[in-house]
Amino acid sequence: CAFQNNAYSMRVGKRHELEYRLGEGIKTFVGARQWCQTQGSGWDLAHIPTQMHNLEVYDIFTQQFGDEKKNDDTYNYFWIGLSMPSDKWVWVNGDAEAELHDITGTEAKYLRFKLDVSTAKFTVMDKVNHGEHRIRGTWTRKPKGQTYRFV
Repeated sequence: CAFQNNAYSMRVGKRHELEYRLGEGIKTFVGARQWCQTQGSGWDLAHIPTQMHNLEVYDIFTQQFGDEKKNDDTYNYFWIGLSMPSDKWVWVNGDAEAELHDITGTEAKYLRFKLDVSTAKFTVMDKVNHGEHRIRGTWTRKPKGQTYRFV
């Protein structure tokens, strides 16, 4: 067998190894961050740097709660760790105290919003977009005081 003479290897980019967990309960953006930070050093709301990670987070949520739209929005949306505290979207990264409402983090390079969003808000993943196409894991903005599940 001369497989090694005909095989190809491709590298398409840096792979980020991240660990995700479904949070317990329904919380505001700040409350969800606080809960995540109690899980240990470096934990915070989900940081989603690539489409692969976006689908992984989507799958964690839908495996528990299904992928069909529900009458209760706490089953349709869930907090992720993306915020726009000033002029750019950043991922929260566990280094700031959630109760101080201090948002620091790395600038977001991968964004998955359904619509153009340029106002300072906090981000949830929309479980299912029942528009013309079923799009998995798109994002939208919500006020940080609303309560949702979280990853």
